[in-house]
Amino acid sequence: MPIVLNCAPSKQQAIIHQLPNYDPKAVHRIVFVDFTIRRNTSRPTEQINLTNSIIGNGELKPIGQPVHTPYQLQIRYYSNDKQVIKTDSLEHPLFRSLEIANTNGTFDRSLRTEQEGHFSIRFPYTDSLTKLEIYSQTPDRPVRKIYTLSLKP
Repeated sequence: MPIVLNCAPSKQQAIIHQLPNYDPKAVHRIVFVDFTIRRNTSRPTEQINLTNSIIGNGELKPIGQPVHTPYQLQIRYYSNDKQVIKTDSLEHPLFRSLEIANTNGTFDRSLRTEQEGHFSIRFPYTDSLTKLEIYSQTPDRPVRKIYTLSLKP
C-alpha cells in the first residue's frame, strides 16, 4: 500500500483500490487497519505508525463496547464535506487499567503504562469517507490530535 509520511501529528494516506483483497464489484466494504503507537521521549506526545491495512467485503456488525477509562484514543471519521460522520473510542494502548487482586480477596484498579502498544480499527468504507483522525485523551492533558489517515478511492 502506498503511504505518504509527513510531520507530526502523523499523516498517512491509504489508497483504497490498492489495498489487498479490494473487490471493485463489492457493494459493502470493511477496512481493517493496524497501528503501532509509541511514546515520544523528546515530547509529551504519542507517535502512531500504520503497520497493516486490508479491505474485505461485507457489512460491519456493531460489536464495539463503551470505554470507561479516562485514558482513551478517540477516532473521528470525516466525510468529503468535512463533517464528522462517526466517532469511536478505545482504551489507550499505552495506559492500561488492570485489576489487581489484594491479599484480603478484594480487587483494586492499577494503571500500567507502556512505551509501545498496538491497536486495530475496523470501519465500513464508502467513497464519501475521506479521512480518519486519532486523538489522545488523558486526564493530565487536553484532548489532542496525534494522527491522520487520508483515504483515497
